[in-house]
Amino acid sequence: MDKISRRKFLKGSSVALGGLAAAPLVSAQKAISGPSLDSFTKVSASHWGAFNGRVEGGRFVEARPFARDPFPSPMLQALPSRTYAPDRVKYPMERAI
Repeated sequence: MDKISRRKFLKGSSVALGGLAAAPLVSAQKAISGPSLDSFTKVSASHWGAFNGRVEGGRFVEARPFARDPFPSPMLQALPSRTYAPDRVKYPMERAI
């Protein structure tokens, strides 16, 4: 019987474990890509408070104030338009050294 090196053992076991780890992701991707998630609502928060964000077709379309927020900010209404605005800062600024 051939002796297997530690390196070959680790490479083989990592490939096997990677395949096992990826199997649920493939089936989960099939479940996510279904039509049931084209439109959904999710609770989130911003500097202006908590809100229920509605997503349709993969785009953030509405932000409604959280029901228990006693003082909801009117700024929440601007979140969907600001998310896709052309003048939005998309990347952090890098400081020159």
